Formats: sequence, structure tokens, C-alpha cells
Amino acid sequence: LKDAFAIYFLGFFWADGTIGRNDIRPRMTFKIKSSDFEVAIQPHLDRLGPFWHRSETRDRNHPHWSPLTVLSVSHRGLWGFLRSCGYHLKSGGSADKILAAIDPTLRHYWWRGYLDGDGSVTKQGRVVFNSGYAQDWGFVETLGRELGVVFTIERYQRETQGGSKTVSGGAAHLQKVYDYLYRGESFGLERKRERIVTWLRDHHPNKPHSSSYRGVGWRKNTSKWLMQISHNGTYFSQ
Repeated sequence: LKDAFAIYFLGFFWADGTIGRNDIRPRMTFKIKSSDFEVAIQPHLDRLGPFWHRSETRDRNHPHWSPLTVLSVSHRGLWGFLRSCGYHLKSGGSADKILAAIDPTLRHYWWRGYLDGDGSVTKQGRVVFNSGYAQDWGFVETLGRELGVVFTIERYQRETQGGSKTVSGGAAHLQKVYDYLYRGESFGLERKRERIVTWLRDHHPNKPHSSSYRGVGWRKNTSKWLMQISHNGTYFSQ
């Protein structure tokens, strides 16, 4: 595993891919919104090899949803590798084996792909990874220890199904996650990266946002306070 984009795709595949149950039909399938495919996958598709077949579809249960792009391949060697790394058990298992197979200097690409697939950033600046109720979150807890980020695990049960998620701390932790994920080559879902950048910019601890005094405001282009003083109907700025 030396190609950065292939490693990124394996992280995304952990979130949104499936593999066949046995080697009689060693098929692997990956589904993604077509709009996201065009941004994150299509420009680098050749780096995954010539074997993947591409098709378009829609969710039959939700025909009004955005169209999906499906990548599929039957390849016994790749199937065997992914199975040995626990991809057939990923809805309840841990990603420790695949992460151990990746050079630590390239491992952040896998995490970037996983964030693009199953991750999000809340309005409070918390990084969230979602999965099934029985998910083993040990691999996320390991990442947290490496980065100095605290992840808490939450499990919930609803009428029809359950789920679980890991949630990071606030702004300081988000900055650490961002610095780790977006090193090196720049590919992936730009909308997710931009959401983090925007949140960090808007919640910078040294950035003043407003003043309670009438006529006083913050001018972004000069990064200075602006005061307007009125004299005989004429405004003077300071």
C-alpha cells in the first residue's frame, strides 16, 4: 500500500463499500453520490487500476434522492486482502488490521477517506463517526490517543434499528484532526474540508465578533475595529 489515493479509497470503502461473502463470487461494490464521485473519485480513478466497472443507479426506496455511482469489481486477490483485513466484518469490527498494513506516514489518507464516507462535523465543532450499534470503536480510540483527542462513544437503540457514534471534543480537538487529515496530497470531498476550515475560522478564539456599542463593528478586510462618530449628520470613521 504505497499510493496515497488508493489508501484514501480504502478508508472510504470501509464506510460505503461491501464485499462478497465467499471466494466463489469475490465481488466488491462501492456506492457514492454521483456528485461526490465526480469531485472525490473520478479525477483519480485510474490510480485504482483498470478493473473497476462503473454504473449509475438510484435508490429504489428513495427515488427522489440524488443519483448514485456504483463501482464494482470481481478480483480474488483484492477480495482476499480486504477479507484478511476485516472488511467483511466492518459493521461490527475494528479497522486495526487494515491500518496496521498501511505505512504510518500515509495512514492519514485512510482516515480522510473514512471521514468523507462516515464522518461529519457538527455545529459545535465536534468530529463524529457513525456506524452500527455493535461497532468496535477501538481504532478511533487509538487515533484519539495518537493525536491527543478525546473521543466518546455513544450507542442508541430505536424501534427498528440501533446505531453508535464516536464524538470528539471541541475546537482544539478539531484543529488537531484537521492538521492530521489534510497533510500531503489534496484530494477528497472539498465540501467536508471546507466545513472544517470555515468552522475554525469563524470560531477562532482571538477573533472578535461584535460589539455591544452602537456604531462599533469589526471590519474583516483590515482586521480592525471600526467606530463611526456622527457630527451634524456626517459620519467619521476611526
